[in-house]
Amino acid sequence: MQPHEVNRFGEEIFDPEKRAIWCGALLAGGLPYLWTHKAKVPRRLAIQQLELSPGDRVYINGEALEGTGIPDDIRELVGPEGEVVLDDFMEEVREIAWRGEDPKWEWDYTRGQPDDSFDAVFCLQGVAHAGDWTREGAELTRILKPGRKLVLGEIAFGVSFHERVAADVHIEYYFEKLFDGLGLPFYLPCWEIEEVRELLAGTVEDIETFRWRGVDLLWGRKPS
Repeated sequence: MQPHEVNRFGEEIFDPEKRAIWCGALLAGGLPYLWTHKAKVPRRLAIQQLELSPGDRVYINGEALEGTGIPDDIRELVGPEGEVVLDDFMEEVREIAWRGEDPKWEWDYTRGQPDDSFDAVFCLQGVAHAGDWTREGAELTRILKPGRKLVLGEIAFGVSFHERVAADVHIEYYFEKLFDGLGLPFYLPCWEIEEVRELLAGTVEDIETFRWRGVDLLWGRKPS
C-alpha cells in the first residue's frame, strides 16, 4: 500500500491488527459456500459412497460441518432411527494456525467410542489436519463396522493448488498479500491424496480416489 491510498481507504489500512481482521474475514465462510454451491458434484458422490440406509449410525469429523449442510443431508438419509455424531475442530485449526504452527495433530475424539460402532465414517474437510494418516486412519477404521465405508473429502491446498497460484502473478500477489495481512506465511496444510491412499492401504481395502477442480475424495471399505 502506498501513502496516497489513505485518501481513499483511510488510516486503518496501515494498522496491522485491522488488516488481520479484514484478511481473516475474507477467508471465513469459504468452506460452507464451496461445498454448498461450487462442489456439488463431489458432495453428491461423497454422500453416495457412504452407502447409508435408514437407522445407520454415522460419525463425521472435520471443519465447518453444519455450515455445509452435509450433516443434515445425512440425517435425512438415516432417518429418525439413525444417529449422526459430529466432531467439528475448525476453531482448533484456527487457534493452531494463528500461533504460526502447522495445524496437524493426533486425534483423540473417538477414543471413547466402542469398536465397530458406526455404519459409516466421514472425514469432511479434516484430511489436512491429521497428524499421521496411518494412526488417524487406524482409529477411524476401528470404530467402523466391518464391510462398511470410510470416506474422506477435502477441498485441498496441495501441490497442484500452489502451482496454479504461482502460474499467474496476479493470483500469486493476491494470496501473498492476504496471508501477509494475517501475519502468516503463505502456507496451507495438506496431505496429498495419493500419499493418504498409500498410508491407508493396510487399513482399508478397495480404495478409490476422485479429483475434481481442487476437491479430493477417497473412500475404502473396512475388511470383513
